[in-house]
Order: sequence, then structure tokens, then C-alpha cells
Amino acid sequence: MVENLPSEETLSAVFDDTKFLPSAQALATPTSFERISLVRANYTLASHNGPRPEDSGLRQYALRVFLEELEGFDLVLIDCPPNLYQCSWTAMLAADFVVIPIPPEES
Repeated sequence: MVENLPSEETLSAVFDDTKFLPSAQALATPTSFERISLVRANYTLASHNGPRPEDSGLRQYALRVFLEELEGFDLVLIDCPPNLYQCSWTAMLAADFVVIPIPPEES
């Protein structure tokens, strides 16, 4: 179960300066689908998802550095909460493209 994983085995390790980050490849967990891997996250990421990410210094580039170290991936999809806290902010700084879904409305 993902919720029981220690933070060192999840995306939290990317943001936590007090933990030793294994190689980026070690966090990419293969799935049962060929050529698809996941970097898991759980409740431990919440402590790194604070407001005012622009004040976090170099930490705001942690995800970009992590993705640059990953090898063998043609495409990376990053799912984020619908806010501009640390996790979404770092994802946008790391991304080449951003898709922001909005609910359709009647005119």
C-alpha cells in the first residue's frame, strides 16, 4: 500500500533535504504496463506542499533537477493539486508544457 511507504521511497525524498535521495531511477517504479513507470507519493508529500513556493529558494527547482537525472523516458506526466503551492509550482518550473483543465461552462 502506497500510504505506508516511507518518505524515502516516494516523491517526498526529492524535496526533503534531511533524507538521502537515492538515484532518480530508484524512485521510478515499473508498472505492469510496458515502458510505464510511476514515482509514487503519499501523505508525506503534504509537509512539502506549502504556500509561497517562490520563497523556497533552490528547493523550487528540486523536481526539475530530479527529472533531469531520470534516464530512458520520452514523456513524463506530472499530476498536481489544483493550487499554486510548492508541488504545483515546482511541476510548472520543471515542465516544458502545462495543461490546465477547466470545467466547461455554459455561455
